[in-house]
Amino acid sequence: VMESLIGKKEPEFTTPFDLNLIGEYNVTGDMWQYSPLLERLGIRVLSTLSGDGRIESIQYAHRAKLNVIVCAKSLVTFTRKMNEKYGIPFVSVSFYGKNDTSHALRSIAEAFGDAELIAKTEALIQEEEAKLEEKLKPYKEAFANKKCILNTGGNKSWSIASALQDIGLKV
Repeated sequence: VMESLIGKKEPEFTTPFDLNLIGEYNVTGDMWQYSPLLERLGIRVLSTLSGDGRIESIQYAHRAKLNVIVCAKSLVTFTRKMNEKYGIPFVSVSFYGKNDTSHALRSIAEAFGDAELIAKTEALIQEEEAKLEEKLKPYKEAFANKKCILNTGGNKSWSIASALQDIGLKV
């Protein structure tokens, strides 16, 4: 398992699965929940902009093979410019809730285009979703046939709605 390079000195090498997390503010520590999944897949977080970002790692962000936009409204122009200047493709994902996280992992693996990584990702998703489903059972039972109103404002409303639907609520 490759360790994250966040806050560390510039790597002397790159890997086929180095990525940057763009617009990852890590406000509630959510990055610490999904970055271990990336590491288990052999995907290395080369740099983050901006939550846990460090000047040292931002200086070598141009060496990544993929940019992952975590906040759809953040740094999109920057990501497009990195694509133009360095040829780094990008995907936009969300890691809120089971379905969004699984979709994000699939999108990242597919963007790298490596069949072995895609298969490994599918296996990880199946394993993690099975564990999560077991933990969600009591919540799904408690929220069966229940409705909720979501009044959050901001850009994450759809992601939060998706996570609520994961536990059986009708939003």
